Amino acid sequence: MNQADDRESTCGHYTFGDNAVAAVRLRRLAGLFRPWLETFVAEHLPRPIAHAVDLGCGPGHTTRALAALLATTRVTGLDHSTSFIEEAARTSGPHVTYRLCDVTRPRNEAVPDVPPADGLYSRFLLTHLPHPGEALSTWASYVSTGAVCLLRKPPP
Repeated sequence: MNQADDRESTCGHYTFGDNAVAAVRLRRLAGLFRPWLETFVAEHLPRPIAHAVDLGCGPGHTTRALAALLATTRVTGLDHSTSFIEEAARTSGPHVTYRLCDVTRPRNEAVPDVPPADGLYSRFLLTHLPHPGEALSTWASYVSTGAVCLLRKPPP
């Protein structure tokens, strides 16, 4: 098994891929979901957030939106796609960083230099993971005590 196959077996398979067509699709989805994101964040993150993490950030559209909405000190986008992380980094804004990361592994193993966040956001990522319950348990390592976690699943 090569490294890409091994990563897919633990992270899951992203149905739409991580190529240029998928990046355009994700840009369109980010625009479509932006009004909902603004409302969701305003309702559920009533306090200032110093560091937010966007799990499954893809090419960074939502990560940059979170940075604008939260006016945080730092937003870190994490994704297992090298091509998406490279694209996100090319269009990064102030206080936004991106890291290649297997979010099914604990933070101290996957990205030990990224500090725990006080806000975590993820949209639809759990549907692409082979063991979503295990992933949720692992995600606790990505946040500090008292953090707010905003997780969005697709509608039924």
